[in-house]
Formats: sequence, structure tokens, C-alpha cells
Amino acid sequence: MSQKIKIILFIIGVVLIGSLIFLLFFHKPTQTSNTTDDQNSQSSTNIQPAQPPVTFLIPEKTAPTMTLQTKKGNLQTNNLYQNPLEHLSHDGIVFEKNNDAIASFFPQDQGFLITLLNSDLEKARTEAENDFLQKLNITKDQACTLKVTLNTPSFVNQKAAGTNYGLSFCPNGKPLPKQ
Repeated sequence: MSQKIKIILFIIGVVLIGSLIFLLFFHKPTQTSNTTDDQNSQSSTNIQPAQPPVTFLIPEKTAPTMTLQTKKGNLQTNNLYQNPLEHLSHDGIVFEKNNDAIASFFPQDQGFLITLLNSDLEKARTEAENDFLQKLNITKDQACTLKVTLNTPSFVNQKAAGTNYGLSFCPNGKPLPKQ
């Protein structure tokens, strides 16, 4: 086979593979169903239409508050973006950092991460939870409507690492392991 034929076959192969990849990943099949049938099937199985994802708008640095979306509606908190201690990727921030814990906020899912750093986990948790409530200027009940992960790394406590303990005063809060 000549060099010219090999090149032509190679180009045809690349085009075919590229077309297949395009069809698999970017082509959306058309649906040919009757809207009445769709409504009937939704009502019989109680399927609700998907809600659009909620986006968090980063507040201006001068704004005194920011609005978070919770299970129970909107919640006004202090604006954590006024004086962040560190900027993280994707607009995340560290807003509290001391010997007991580090607290961060991630706007993509409006979630908080509290990482305990003191080997006296009970003390660290109590201090971190109090700091969290104070920094956001919210009540315990309001805090329980937020997405909060509270954990500790293995270098602090091997036995306690790898678990989300949540906030101790919330229904989903878990007790820390006994030391």
C-alpha cells in the first residue's frame, strides 16, 4: 500500500471517530411523545419537573449581608466576603481560622466546611460551632437549615477522621467518638 493511501485511510478514520464522539456526546435525541401522555404519566407517578439549579450571587464586599438558599427559604447572614481570610478556588473562602478549627464557605452548593484541628475534639467542636453562629449572625435553628460538614483530618484524630459529624445541636448531628 502506498504512503498516499495510508494517509487517506488515516484521515477517514479520524473523521469517522470524531463524528461518532460528536454524536454520542453532543447529539440530543428528539422525543415524539404526546404532551397529554407526559402529563398523565407525571400525575400517575408524582414526578415533579426538575427545578433549575440555584445560583449563589457573590455579594459586593461592601454589602453587610448575603442571602443563602435553605430548605426553609432564604436566609440572611453576615457577608462572609467582606473580610475573608483566604480565597479558595471557585470563589470559595476561608472565613474563620484558629487553633481549634478552620471554617470555609463554597458558593457552588452554598455549603460550609468546618474542619476541627484541636485533638480535644469536644472543645474544638464547641468553639467552632459558636464561632460559626457568631460569624454568620444566625441562630442554631437557622444553622440547621444550612449545608454544613463538620469533620477532622486523620493527623488530628485517626479514629474520628472520615466522618461528617454535622452540627451537634442539629437533628443530623452525630456524637464525636470518645477519646
